[in-house]
Amino acid sequence: MKKIVFSFAVLSICFACGPQAGSPDSSKDLAAYSAKGKEVASLAQQTFFQEVNDALNEGGTEYALQFMHPIDNPKIDSLDRVYECTIGRTSNKIRNVANKPDGPEELALIEAYVNGKVQGDTVLVRNDHVIYYQPILLSMPACLQCHGQPGVDITDSTLAAIHTLYPDDQATGYKLGDVRGLWKVTFKDMAQ
Repeated sequence: MKKIVFSFAVLSICFACGPQAGSPDSSKDLAAYSAKGKEVASLAQQTFFQEVNDALNEGGTEYALQFMHPIDNPKIDSLDRVYECTIGRTSNKIRNVANKPDGPEELALIEAYVNGKVQGDTVLVRNDHVIYYQPILLSMPACLQCHGQPGVDITDSTLAAIHTLYPDDQATGYKLGDVRGLWKVTFKDMAQ
């Protein structure tokens, strides 16, 4: 219970922060960032899912594990350049340590999504940048082959491959429809 209260306290502070100097100062500005963030996150997700699906069809679940790094993906890197942003993912149960939350506020936001307290998209203003978040839902049964219940959805050989690639993996135990994490699109140039 203390953890939940702490999370909501941190989340409240996170949302209470007013605009900074040079930051978007109107709902119109934030709506523009939201629309651009939604477009980028949707394209990133489509690209990511297509590559993972192609890998699943080509070599199966264990082969597809090596394609589950959207940060290292040249197609997603090109989206970064085209949209002048940084695209990433984050979660409270990470598989790749590069995706860990950027602090207690971000962790609180993720947990609010996971616990159903926040739905839809979120746009936050931070110093000289705007961050757009979109939930990642486990919407396809194929997702459970790597993120479901070990021994039920995840085979022993796939679990061994996960632990080889990600020794500190925490990203299992999900069911269909769960929030796996968040797409995170960061816009640094506030003048756009």
